[in-house]
Amino acid sequence: MDNYKDWLCNLLKTESIPPEDIPDIGLYMDQVTTLMDTRLAGSKRYPDDKILTKTMINNYTKNKLLPPSNKKKYSREHIFLLIMIYYLKSILSISDIQSLLEPLSERYFPENTENGLSLSDIYQKIINDYAVNETAISEDIIKTWEKSRNSFAEY
Repeated sequence: MDNYKDWLCNLLKTESIPPEDIPDIGLYMDQVTTLMDTRLAGSKRYPDDKILTKTMINNYTKNKLLPPSNKKKYSREHIFLLIMIYYLKSILSISDIQSLLEPLSERYFPENTENGLSLSDIYQKIINDYAVNETAISEDIIKTWEKSRNSFAEY
């Protein structure tokens, strides 16, 4: 694996969907899966990977990670939560994700700006913070990879 740095950098690259690109109308499940599949296609590890399926959405709802749809339509807030779930599930367990997102769902779902924030604001803040720290995070992971690799070099 001579190009492990390139491989790691590609693995760590995160695509985001700007909040203004998420429709402000209710979407049916097929529209949600299509939106996610087209906008986050670059984050797939393998070409055959699925970003989001109907079964995943139903399981997220059943496990209370995602509030139920309203008359089979999903709001912008649903999409924000689904994107967060998508990225978090690669590093956290479903129960950990539930612990993180449950307070957000309770406080900001459906759209609620009484606290001065909305899920859109929180989502944008996450995108901004990641963009600012992406290089440092990637460099730290690469350093850790190299340190681990070197510590086992004799084997």
